[in-house]
Amino acid sequence: MTNKQICEYMKHYIEKDKTNSAVMLTAPWGKGKSFFIQNELIPYLKKNGNHQSVVVSLYGVASLEEISKSIYFSIKSSEIREKLEKKAELFECFKRKKSKKKVSSEIVPMAKIAGSTVIRGITSFVGIDLSLKNLEELYTSVDLTGKLLVFEDIERSRVNLVEFLGYVNSIVEQDDVKVLLIANENELIHYEQNEEEEGGEKKQVQVYTESSSQYLKFKEKTVSDTILFHGNVKEAIKAITKRYDCKQFAWLKDEAKLDEIEQFLLNSGVDNLRTFIYSCQKTFEIYEQISEYNLDDDPLECIFFQIVLFSKSIKTGRIPAWNGTEYLSPSLTGARFPLFRFCYEYIRWHSFDKSKIAPTIKAYDEYRMVNQMYDDDLSVIFNYYVSSEAKILGALKNIDRRLDTPFDVPFCMYSKLAYYLVKLHFLLDYDFSSIRQKMLDNLKTNGQDVSIQGLMMYFFEFEADAEKELFVKFRKDIEESIKSSQQDIGGFLYEPTSIDELQKKADSRTQYSHRFISLYDLEKMVDMLFQCDAQQLQNFRKVMFSVYQNALPEQFEIEDCKFMESMLDLISEKKNNLPANFDRIQLMQMDYLCENIEMFISRLQ
Repeated sequence: MTNKQICEYMKHYIEKDKTNSAVMLTAPWGKGKSFFIQNELIPYLKKNGNHQSVVVSLYGVASLEEISKSIYFSIKSSEIREKLEKKAELFECFKRKKSKKKVSSEIVPMAKIAGSTVIRGITSFVGIDLSLKNLEELYTSVDLTGKLLVFEDIERSRVNLVEFLGYVNSIVEQDDVKVLLIANENELIHYEQNEEEEGGEKKQVQVYTESSSQYLKFKEKTVSDTILFHGNVKEAIKAITKRYDCKQFAWLKDEAKLDEIEQFLLNSGVDNLRTFIYSCQKTFEIYEQISEYNLDDDPLECIFFQIVLFSKSIKTGRIPAWNGTEYLSPSLTGARFPLFRFCYEYIRWHSFDKSKIAPTIKAYDEYRMVNQMYDDDLSVIFNYYVSSEAKILGALKNIDRRLDTPFDVPFCMYSKLAYYLVKLHFLLDYDFSSIRQKMLDNLKTNGQDVSIQGLMMYFFEFEADAEKELFVKFRKDIEESIKSSQQDIGGFLYEPTSIDELQKKADSRTQYSHRFISLYDLEKMVDMLFQCDAQQLQNFRKVMFSVYQNALPEQFEIEDCKFMESMLDLISEKKNNLPANFDRIQLMQMDYLCENIEMFISRLQ
């Protein structure tokens, strides 16, 4: 579901749901769940139906009584804030003489969902007078009518999970309150290996832990729908950067730059919005320190991107020692955005030496002159509209020749080059078939490490449908060539001793890696398995578990599922003609592997 669809769904849930159950929104940490709640869902519900939201964080909360207290004070503080805002609005209307309506001096009481569960929790605290009069006042003061009660950080609570779900069930079932639970459900559900006997044979079976089984049992009674939150990274970036109002941040307001930042985060593996928010805050603080220097956009952009990369590297809590020249460190954040020494010192020591700004910028300018790649041929093609036909055709001829050397024209330029080849085909009637074939051949042969998403990061405009159709076909061919090259990735040797290397590749995957096992050669992989001893087969199973144990269909391309199905067929076929030295322990491990694969397939389907 998109963010907008979730908002619409929650509005319908508040207004029309009759199931007396809660809704859960789940995603891994750092995906922007809280940001979405505060910046999209709450404003949407307020604007479309005037529904208020009460948000309660369970981070570190140790008892149900604390939860009730938090709900009560959240409601009361929200009401006070609302009254103050209304008074401010009335004052502004009076001051500008725009309001001609009388403000009613009476407040008409409305029916309230008081929430008896919440009241019971509040009154359990010492010091609450349980006299009828006070209880009635407390009861009528907790108004949950038309409100959405949001519980965040469920997995970070110290309250017993089953007890909490019972509490929620009481709220939704007895008090008819609408509740949204925000969680990282991967942290709530855990597995263990059990040994079971079937047909006289023992086998390992993956099962839920007892606590996870209890959780799922009570969740089924309490939660009607679970929504997997994906988030809208671009909109989140836009909303986050809007918070910072200074001239140095002006370059971030451009729509094209937002696209570039989104792709940068994707390609850099920065998948946690908290890291991005932290980076923006540190960038803003440094921009304030250097505001008097009137730097142009290039060093300002470099500061932003280097801080994002550095922030990602220090999220473990350990800041590495400085490793670089007096002013720059390409090793800490990469050659494209070398880390400035004054940025490093500010983030690590919270000290800022302004005397280092000028020499650092000078060092950066010199660094760019030496390291920045210039390509005369590509420059002519990409700026064809200010060149001449003769120069353009000459550049195209050079590119055609240079493509005979696979890496002479950088792969990162292939998608952009394809776009301009299509443009020049229609403008100059240029036949680019030779260049096209060489590009595809280079990718098929040498594209093992090319990021498809990184290569496809450019966004283009077209003057005619024919242009767009030809470009889309060309780019699809580029993508298929890369996939073809990556069918056998990383120089994997398909030897039993290489399984540790396979585990490293599994561990280095990011959320944007949507294929794994299907990147390898099927027959070579199965042949390798029948050369493995029992321990090596066990290690291979660990590799598969690390990738697919909690897999969801939307996380992987269909190729992985098809590969595993073919893998089962080929293993079954080879089991009819086992190697002479393949003993029954190895066969038991192979059977376990097949059972695991069947489970992974069912998850992906």
